[in-house]
Amino acid sequence: MDYVVMGRRVHKLRVQQGMTQAELAKKLKVSPSFVGHIERGTRATSLETFMALCEVLSTSPSHLMGLGVGQYLSSLPEDTTDPQRRIIGVVLEAALEQIRIEKQRGDEETQAE
Repeated sequence: MDYVVMGRRVHKLRVQQGMTQAELAKKLKVSPSFVGHIERGTRATSLETFMALCEVLSTSPSHLMGLGVGQYLSSLPEDTTDPQRRIIGVVLEAALEQIRIEKQRGDEETQAE
C-alpha cells in the first residue's frame, strides 16, 4: 500500500469536512501527531484505525488506498471540479457495489444447484 497516497487522501477528506487534525485524532482515539504522520505517509495505521478513518471520513477502503475508483478519478481531466469528482466517485462506487452484489448472488445460485 502506498502510504503517501493514502495520507494525501486522508488530508484532503479531512479538510473538505472542515476538521482539524486534533478533531480527527479525537474521533480516531489517536494523538494529533499520529494523524500528521498518517497524512504525510510516514506511519502505517492498524486495521482498526484504518477502518475508523474510512468511517469518520465517509469513504471506502479502496478509495482511501487509491484503488479502483480512485485510479479512475485521478485520470479525469484536470478541469474536473472536486464536486464533480465526488459525484463521479459515488456513482462508480455504487456501480461497483452493485456488480459485487450481483456476482455474489450468482455465485450463491451456482453453489445451490
